[in-house]
Formats: sequence, structure tokens, C-alpha cells
Amino acid sequence: MKRFILIFSLPILIFCALMCLCLIKSNELDLFLKDLDGYQKELFQIKTDLNSEMLFSSDLKIAEGEWERWSELGKRNILFWNEFLNTANNLHTSHTSKSSSAISTDINKLLSSLNRSCKGKNVKFDIQNQPENSFLATPDQVVESFGFGFKSYDGFWPSFDKEEANTIYIQSKIIKEIVQYYLSSFDSESTNLISIKRESAGSTDSLHIQDDLFYPKSELSSLRSSNLLKSYLFEISFSGKTKNCRTFINQLLPPFSLRTLQVKRKTSNIEQLQNNFFESTSSNSDSDILPIIRDISSIFTLEIEYVYDVSKDLSSWLTQELSQLGYANNSLELLNFPK
Repeated sequence: MKRFILIFSLPILIFCALMCLCLIKSNELDLFLKDLDGYQKELFQIKTDLNSEMLFSSDLKIAEGEWERWSELGKRNILFWNEFLNTANNLHTSHTSKSSSAISTDINKLLSSLNRSCKGKNVKFDIQNQPENSFLATPDQVVESFGFGFKSYDGFWPSFDKEEANTIYIQSKIIKEIVQYYLSSFDSESTNLISIKRESAGSTDSLHIQDDLFYPKSELSSLRSSNLLKSYLFEISFSGKTKNCRTFINQLLPPFSLRTLQVKRKTSNIEQLQNNFFESTSSNSDSDILPIIRDISSIFTLEIEYVYDVSKDLSSWLTQELSQLGYANNSLELLNFPK
């Protein structure tokens, strides 16, 4: 009996032991499955990060290539502007500061010298703001002296601060060169110097500059519109032939830069009246007769820019450009990468 019970209970005990072992292994298997699922998620995240890193790496290589290209372009631009600035012959760079009283004396000497030089070349001075269609206008009226942009300071000198006075002095030296270029553009041809204008040097100068003030119609025409350089603007207007204007322009070497050129046909009021009369009374048979051109002179008005400083640091300009594009918060980070 005991043997029978032992034989009968042994399979039950083995079954129970196996069930317990199965339950234990099942729990371990569940843990392994959970760990495996976690590993799979980590592996998926690693693959995702790897793809992102590969994408960013590709973008970084493109960005580094663009950075190198633009850096090289920036270096060439800086080299170009350094050569354009012509530091050795730049009147602003080579200027040494003077007192206001000494500048007043130099301005008066300069005006006398330029007037003598113009008279030696038989240059006639036109009256500014003279009505073009007035019958009482006298185009042959002789003007004894010219202001060359400093008419208000011929024998008069207000209380300038030192910086403003020196700016006026630099402008006077630049105008002296412009006048020399103008005079050397004519041999024996007749010419009229109509006007020379300049920008205001400061608040005191603005009160006295009067008709000599030059205000550009559009800042976009100037090189300094990009805010990367500093310059002075001038305007000269004179009469002459095309070859005279061409000779004048050819002398405007850096740091001079011609910004605009306006050409008008020079006609007198009497000539215009006669042309209108003959045109109205001419017959059809004479309509094919070409007029004889007796005077081919024109009035040339040139806007000239004189560059005296070029910024080598583009960070302020780039910050402004990035701000306009909506990257104001990240502009410093973008400018500092890569180092």
C-alpha cells in the first residue's frame, strides 16, 4: 500500500515542482521581455539620433563650406576696400588736426588760390539760382569770385568746435582736388563753373552753409548706404563738351567714386525763343532740313563720393540683417560659430 501511494504521489510532486519552476521561469521571461522591449526602444532612439546626427553632420559640412567661401569673399572685399581707401593718399587719413583759427586762415587762402587758378584758365562763374526763363536774365554777367562750397566763410568764420572745423578743412582739401581735376579737363575750351556743393559738417555749419549745401536725392546711390563705410558727398556742376567731362571722370581715382551723372543741353533763352519762332513759321518743304549745331556744350552735374573709412567688422551689419530676418535672439550664437 505504501509503495502504491509513493508511486502515485511521485508524479504529482514532480508536476507541482515543474509548475513552480514554470511559474518562476515565466516571471523571469516576462522580465527579460520587458528588458528586451526597453532595449529595442533604446536602439530605435539611438538609430533616430544617429540619422539626425548624420543629417546635421551633412548640414554642418555644407555650412562650413559656405562659411569658408564667404570668409574668403569677405577677405577679398576687405582687401579691395583697403586698396580703394588708398590710405597713402587719403586726405582724411593723412589729416593732422588743426585749430579753428588756423583752419579759417587756410580756407581764405584756398578760396583766393582757387579763384586765381580759375581766372588763369578763363573759367566763367555762373550765378546760382538764376531764373532760366527770365527775359531779364543776363547770362554774360561777370562774377568776380566763386565760393567753391565755402561762400559763407569768405571773410567770416563762426565759432566752430574743433571736430567740425577739421571736418570742413578736410572737405576743403577734397574740393581743391576736385577743382584741380576740373581745370585740367580743359585746354583752351570755354567753360562755366556753375556750382560746387558739399554736405554739412555739423550743426554750426548747417546754419551758414546756405546754397552750398548738397543733399543727395537718394542715399541708395551712395556707397555708404550699406552702413559699412563712411564718406563725404559732393556735387559739381559745370558746362563743357563730352570730352571734357570724360577727362574729368577719368581722373576720379580711389578714394573718389562717381555716383551719379546728369547731362543737360546748354541753351540760352534767346536761342530757345528763336527756335520756337522758326519752328512755328517754317513750311513743310523745309521740314527735312537738318539744323546746324553751333554749340555742342552741355551742363554736367556729377555727384562724387569720397570714401575715408571702411569697417572691417561685419558683426554689427550682420546682426542688423539677422534681426530683420527674425533671428535677433540667435544672432550672437550664429556670429560666434564657428570659431
